[in-house]
Amino acid sequence: MKHMNTESITTLESAIEQFPFICEIRTPEEHEKALILMDQLTDDYDVNLAIIDILWPTIERYEKSAPELTKFNDELAKLNRGIE
Repeated sequence: MKHMNTESITTLESAIEQFPFICEIRTPEEHEKALILMDQLTDDYDVNLAIIDILWPTIERYEKSAPELTKFNDELAKLNRGIE
C-alpha cells in the first residue's frame, strides 16, 4: 500500500484540507486512499482519534452504498440473516 504523509496533520482542519475525502468518499480511488489513511492513523490511535472518528463513518457510508460493493453487501446480509 502507498504510504501517505500523515505527520503534517495537526488539526482536523488540516486533515480535511489534505484529504478532502475524509467527510465524503465519492470514488473507489478515494475509498482506497481512505483505507490507507485509516491504517496509518490507527498506528497512533490516541493522537489521531478525532480524525478517525470522522473518517470511519465516512468509510462505512461509502461501503454501504458503493455500486462496486453491492454484491458483497448482499452476500454479507444473507450471511447475517442466517446467523440471527
